[in-house]
Amino acid sequence: MNAPDRVYTPRTTHYAPRFLRYSLLVGVLFLAAYLRLNHLEWTEFKLDEAHLSQIAFDMARHGQIPLTGIGSSVGIVNPPLAAWLLAIPYALSSSPMAATAFIALLNVVAVALCYALSRKMFAPLGDRAWFTALIAALLFAVAPWAVIHARKVWAQDLLPFFVLLYVWFGYRAFVQRKAWSLIGHGVALAALIQIHYSALWLIPVSFVWLIAFARRVRLAPLIVTALIGAAAFAPFVIADGLRGWPSVTRLFGVVQQPGVTDTSAIHLAWITTTGEEIHSLAGPQEFENYRALVPFNDGVSAIIGLLVIGGVIGAAIDVLAAVRRRRWDDRSVASFLLMTWLLLPVLGQLSHRTPLYVHYFLIVLPAPFMLMGYLVARLPFPSLRGALWATKQSHARQEIASSQAETTHPHPSTAFRSGCFLAMMTLLVIIAVAQAYQVITLQQFVATRPTPGGMSVPIGYYEQLVSQARDALRHSGGAEIIVNTHGSNPNVDEAPAIFDFLLNDVPHRFVDVGQAMQLYPALSHIQIDYAPDGTLPATDGRRELLSQVTLRATESPAAIYRVEGVANSPCEVLARQQDGATTPARWSNGVSLLSTQIDPMKPGEKAALRVCLKIVQLVRTRPAAEEYHWTAQLWDKAGRRWAQVDDNGYPSRYWRAGDVIIQLLTLDVPSDVPAGDYVLRVGQYTWPDVKPVLTIDVLGNPQSDAAEIPVRVSP
Repeated sequence: MNAPDRVYTPRTTHYAPRFLRYSLLVGVLFLAAYLRLNHLEWTEFKLDEAHLSQIAFDMARHGQIPLTGIGSSVGIVNPPLAAWLLAIPYALSSSPMAATAFIALLNVVAVALCYALSRKMFAPLGDRAWFTALIAALLFAVAPWAVIHARKVWAQDLLPFFVLLYVWFGYRAFVQRKAWSLIGHGVALAALIQIHYSALWLIPVSFVWLIAFARRVRLAPLIVTALIGAAAFAPFVIADGLRGWPSVTRLFGVVQQPGVTDTSAIHLAWITTTGEEIHSLAGPQEFENYRALVPFNDGVSAIIGLLVIGGVIGAAIDVLAAVRRRRWDDRSVASFLLMTWLLLPVLGQLSHRTPLYVHYFLIVLPAPFMLMGYLVARLPFPSLRGALWATKQSHARQEIASSQAETTHPHPSTAFRSGCFLAMMTLLVIIAVAQAYQVITLQQFVATRPTPGGMSVPIGYYEQLVSQARDALRHSGGAEIIVNTHGSNPNVDEAPAIFDFLLNDVPHRFVDVGQAMQLYPALSHIQIDYAPDGTLPATDGRRELLSQVTLRATESPAAIYRVEGVANSPCEVLARQQDGATTPARWSNGVSLLSTQIDPMKPGEKAALRVCLKIVQLVRTRPAAEEYHWTAQLWDKAGRRWAQVDDNGYPSRYWRAGDVIIQLLTLDVPSDVPAGDYVLRVGQYTWPDVKPVLTIDVLGNPQSDAAEIPVRVSP
C-alpha cells in the first residue's frame, strides 16, 4: 500500500470565531495547569523520588555528572537522563517542590502539544479540526492518572512531554515527508527509553510506521538517526561496562525468564485511560471513604472507555478502507498512527516477564483522548455555530424558497443534529468536570487523611518540619540534627531517604525507633521525632520541646527538641554487682564497655541485658557497607553454651567520638538450665562477613573475642 504523494490540508472556514477558539484553548490550559500545579506541598515524595533528587542535586550543585540513574523495579539501573533534566530545577532551588513544578509545567506543555498535534493530524476534518483538538486536550488535561503522574519527582512523569515530541516528529517525518525530522523522532525515542524502560515498547511503533511509510523515508536521515540514537546511550553503556556489565547481565536474565500471558496490559491501559481505580491511592483503609465522595467515578470511567472503544473502531474502519483501496488518504493516516500508538505497546505486553504497573502505559497518552475527539468530530453534527443558532446557509435557502415574509425555521434534521451535538458537548463537559472534581478531591483527601498503603505523607509536612529544625539548629548552635524515625538507612528506608535529601547541607544522622538501643551524643544537638504511627522513642528528660508539626488526621505529630550533650555518663548507675560484675573492656574498633545491667536470670524466662558503651575513638578501616552486630552468649564452666542472642548495633557510619550507646539485648534462658554460676560473653562481629572484633588491652594488643561477665542463674 502506497502513501499519498502529499498530505492535503483543505482550506477551512472556521464557524467559531477566533476569539472563542483561543479563549477555550486558554481555558483548557488553565485547567490543566491548576490541576497539576495547585498545592504542590500536597504531592508525595518517597524513596525513589529522594534518590533521584539526590543524584540531580549533586549534579546541579556539586558538578557530579552521573552516568547512571537510580535502580529500576527489575534490578536494572536506569540511564541518567531523568537526573540530568531534574538538575535544571535543582540548580535554582533545593526544594523538591521546585522539581515537582518543573515536571508539572512540562506536563502542561504536553497538553498544549496534544492540541497542536491534533490540529495537525486532523486537518482533513476542515473546520472541525480545532474542535477535535480541543476535545482531546480537554480530556487529557483532566485525566486522573495523567494528573497524578504530573505531580511527582518521578522519572516516568517526564514521559508524556517527550512522547508527544516523539509522535510530532514522527508525523512530520513519515507523513509530511520532512525527511530530517526523523532525527527528532529518533532522539525523542532515545530520550524516552532513557527516562523509563517502558518506552522500549515504542520501538515496534516506530518500526511499523517506518514500514508503512517507507517510500517517504530517505536513507541519509535514517542512518544519522540510528547513529545519534546509539550515541545517546554511550554514558550508560560505558558506566555499565566499568562496573562489570551488571545491568546487561540482569537484562539477559529477565529476557530468559518464562513469560506470563494474561490481560494485565489491557486492564492497566484501560485504567490509565479512564481514571478507574484512582481510589487505590487512598490506601486500603481509606479508599471507601474517598469513593463515597466521588460516587459517580465508575460511571464516568465506563463512558470514557466506551468512547475510546468507539474511537478505535472508527479508526479501524478508516484503516481497513485504505487497505481495500491500497492507498492512504489523510483520514486513514491519522487513524493508523493513533491506532498503532495506542495498541502496539498494549499488545506487546500481553506476555510479560516482570510485573506490570499503571505508569508503564503513560507512553500511550494522549492517544485515547485524541481518538475520542476524532470520534466526536466525525459524527454527523453541524458546525458549532450551526448547533447554536442554525446555519446561515439553511436560513438563506429557506428565505429564497419562501414567498412569504415570515420567520423561517431550521430544517428538522438540522435541529435534530444540533440537539445531538449539544447533548454530546454536555456529556463531554460533565466528564471533564467530574474528573477534575475527582482529582481535586483526591488531592485534598490525601493532604488531610492518613493513607497507609496508598499515597505517602505529602512533602509539605517534611519541608515544614525540616525548616523548623534548621532554624532551631541555627539559633541553638547545636552540632547536628538527629532524626528519630523508622529505619536508619537512606538507601532502603523511606523516611531516612527523604530527610537525608532535605538535610543535604546540614550535619545529620538517624536513629531507628524500632531498634533496641539508645543514643546519647556528647554534643548538644536538635532532634526530630517523626513516626506518624506513634512509635516514638522513650521520653528523655534531657530533651526540651521546641515545636510540633501536626500531620494528617489521626497521625502522631512530629516534634522538634533541643538536647544537651552528655556531661556525665548515663551508664554510671547501671552496674548492678549483685547480678553481674562489669568487666571493663575495649574493642579494636574504638568501642569501650562502660557497664552492664542484667536482669535476674531464671530458667524459662527472658532476661534483659543493657550494655553501656562509649565510642572512644573512630576507627575507619572497614568497608563502608560493613557494620557491627552484637552477641551475648551464656556459657557454663564446663564450656557448654546454653543461650545466645544476636542483634544489629547502631550503624557505625553514624558513630561520633564521645557517643554513649546503650545496646539492649534480650536473652531467652532455657527452662532446663541448672541454677548456678555462669559466664556471659558479650562481643561484636562484622556484618555481613561475620568476623569477630577482638578486645584489646591498654597498649592495643589483642586479648579475646568477647568481654566475659560473671552471672548467676537463680532457681
